[in-house]
Amino acid sequence: RDWLDHYSNYNKLAWNLEIVPDRIIFWLSNLDIILAKGGGQFKKILYANLVKQSNFVLVNIKEITLITNKINACAAIILSSLVFEEISSNLQIVLKEIKKIIFNDFDKNGCPKTKNPEDIYTCLKYFVLIREWLKESQNEIPEYLDEIIFYLGQSYSILCQEKNNTILFNGNHEIENKDFDKYLSNHG
Repeated sequence: RDWLDHYSNYNKLAWNLEIVPDRIIFWLSNLDIILAKGGGQFKKILYANLVKQSNFVLVNIKEITLITNKINACAAIILSSLVFEEISSNLQIVLKEIKKIIFNDFDKNGCPKTKNPEDIYTCLKYFVLIREWLKESQNEIPEYLDEIIFYLGQSYSILCQEKNNTILFNGNHEIENKDFDKYLSNHG
């Protein structure tokens, strides 16, 4: 509640494009906990603020330079467009943005042009999450999304999956991916 009281309107620090998508995903993923002690008025304020933040990310997504941050932003917009009917039209806009990101930031083999194993892991994680949200909401899953997940999955299995040590090159650092490996294994 304090955050909403102080930062519900744009604030350069609180509305940083690297932070807002994470906040949207976190708040929407934990609505039961967040709303547990709040009343109807708090719910209205929170929902309005989430819509405002989602629209802010959509309007400013072109300013994001890192591929992983772009995909995170797309994921946040997708989740909020699935939750809030008044911004449901953002879903198609951001799916087109994802298609552009795949075309511009991935090579012909579906690997991020950065060739960073951590980017492979992060992109795969967000694309799988987006796919699951679309599936659960009974929305059509674009073919290009399934395709990039397949190719990223191949790269991930070669570079990252079930390795005792993460390959450390090109800016990568240790990542803990055992739970993600288990998820991938369980879902084929």
